[in-house]
Amino acid sequence: MLAAKMVTPSLGYRRRGTHTESRVISDNHALFDESLPSIFEGVAAILHAGDICALKVIDPLEKIAPVFAVEGDNDKFGKFPVERIEELAGRRLWFVTFLESCISFV
Repeated sequence: MLAAKMVTPSLGYRRRGTHTESRVISDNHALFDESLPSIFEGVAAILHAGDICALKVIDPLEKIAPVFAVEGDNDKFGKFPVERIEELAGRRLWFVTFLESCISFV
């Protein structure tokens, strides 16, 4: 059983004949499911929407693809912001764990 929430369909963009796919994961709560590498195989980026709970979860994900993460309410290590904007395949993506923490964007 997967130890994280998966958002499907994944974020996929077709641009000038190329296909870039990113996938979203959240709420690992310090668990790394062995099926995750096959789920994320071939993606251009992994977006982690928080509740990582242990940085050991990020390391194996980074071996698959670049990881862009935000911290959730159970994350206290201060490595990732609580909100971020990234540009992937020519599209700006804003992701956040708690909307109320983003007064600057509202």
